[in-house]
Amino acid sequence: MQFLSEVWNSVLAEMREDYSETLMELWFNELHLSYLSDDVAVISTKQKFKRDFLESKYTSVIHDYLTRVGFDVRIIFIATDEKRARRSISASSDLPETVRKERKARAAQKLPSRSLTHRQILQNLTDETRHFSKRALTAE
Repeated sequence: MQFLSEVWNSVLAEMREDYSETLMELWFNELHLSYLSDDVAVISTKQKFKRDFLESKYTSVIHDYLTRVGFDVRIIFIATDEKRARRSISASSDLPETVRKERKARAAQKLPSRSLTHRQILQNLTDETRHFSKRALTAE
């Protein structure tokens, strides 16, 4: 979890050099990097409206800033609400297929994982966002 916070804080620091504090406060400061792998970054917000707006207007911008700090990944935005985000979801079948494959490959190669644990990912995703993530990860 600390790794994700460090990466996201680096992104925000880069963005602050180019954007006003008002814009940062309005759109970016409450976002969280919920998951990061070699090819996908999941960024969460509490509001569906904000998710939809950022997805339509800032996906490429955030991609560029993540690339600046060393992560050339596809961006997926999710919206959570606090009560549902706290609920623990435990079935591994709830993980997006890409995430399951990546974890199996890392385990087989005995590579260190630089992303959240399975349980942490599932705690951050709601039913709606899991569905959204599955669609987004499989649509290529």
